[in-house]
Amino acid sequence: MRHRPRLLLRSLEFLIAALLLGVTSAPAQVGPIEDLSAFPSAKLEIAAGKKAKHVFEVWLADTPARQAQGLMFVRSLPPARGMLFVHPAPRPISMWMKNTYIPLDMVFIDGRGRIQQIIPNAKPSVTSGRPVRGTWSTRSSTLSRTWET
Repeated sequence: MRHRPRLLLRSLEFLIAALLLGVTSAPAQVGPIEDLSAFPSAKLEIAAGKKAKHVFEVWLADTPARQAQGLMFVRSLPPARGMLFVHPAPRPISMWMKNTYIPLDMVFIDGRGRIQQIIPNAKPSVTSGRPVRGTWSTRSSTLSRTWET
């Protein structure tokens, strides 16, 4: 019975070593980065009340590869520009902004096209918390400046 804890410890050491070896030797799964000019573009209109309407130019992340790329490696983004991720059906969304060099505001949009949540200056990993149909990423502080005008 005294040897059992030592055997368990040795098994755990082996398992941890095997996991570390697998993690450090696995190749990175990064596909080719597509130039944003190849993404389809669209106008995104946001109404703030009955009078104010704001128009933004967005790239459409319309394929899984484009959604995985997102705004990776983008070094600057004009205030009226962004990326719209449209999901096939409303569902809770988690987004991880890998290799994103610019601060972003994340806007979660429901199935009726209404803003459900705005996360200003979003951290690298964000979650909608409820079902959404779209996610719009734009340069941080764009929205606060837009609503002031």
